Amino acid sequence: MKHNKAFTQNKNHSRMSLSGISAPLSKQQDPRQQHSGMVKGFTLIELLVVVLIIGILSAIALPQYQVAVKKTKLATIKNLTRSIANAEEIYYMANGTYTINWEELDVTLPDRNHCTDAGTFNQCYFDWGHCFIQKQNIDRAVCHIADVSYAIYFDNAPKYAGQRRCYSIGLDLTTAQARVCKNDTGANAPSDNIEIGSNYRMWIYQP
Repeated sequence: MKHNKAFTQNKNHSRMSLSGISAPLSKQQDPRQQHSGMVKGFTLIELLVVVLIIGILSAIALPQYQVAVKKTKLATIKNLTRSIANAEEIYYMANGTYTINWEELDVTLPDRNHCTDAGTFNQCYFDWGHCFIQKQNIDRAVCHIADVSYAIYFDNAPKYAGQRRCYSIGLDLTTAQARVCKNDTGANAPSDNIEIGSNYRMWIYQP
């Protein structure tokens, strides 16, 4: 029968249309694959996830970067302050006293913008900060850079002799400079010996 023959020829077709014309499977296209050749864009949810991940990474990385920068700056002024303190000790062995005259110290300072001699301390300013040597009730050398200061006391008073301190500007203990001073000194907390009205925290290095 012709009808059966036609049906047999079309048995591999997916279905018969209402008009009796079949559609071969090989020529049918899944609607999900119709745009497979087109570039797929990001959805709003995907973009929000990416932004959220970037925000989390920034929140973690930025504080660590700030700490690393201030740690490097502290290391710079520590080396300079040690040189000044050593020069003061050499001067003391030769003269029996300390000096606030930079020219009398065997120390090489970076390029100075200017220095001021107030009689009890002499302070020199640089592009990155300042250093001063003091000879009053307490003899000490201090260098300051950005939000961190480093001090060495070299007088004969037993209470302060050889004491080293790190000062973090600001009273907040969560700042990068406070974390640097805490980690560098090994102190659990800043000293309570804070001058009234001073905007800094004092950390004393552990012996």
